Amino acid sequence: MSSFLSFLSLMLVLPGLAAAAAYGAVAVSMWLEKRQGAGDPGPAPHRATGRA
Repeated sequence: MSSFLSFLSLMLVLPGLAAAAAYGAVAVSMWLEKRQGAGDPGPAPHRATGRA
């Protein structure tokens, strides 16, 4: 019975975590698009130093 309850709670928690991750990804994507639309160049390109 205990294993069933833990399985049931896992099945309830995982979709919530997936939805939160998807919401976060959409929010970050919209924020980046808004920054590019405003003409913000964003972070400068990073050049690696050292031997090729």
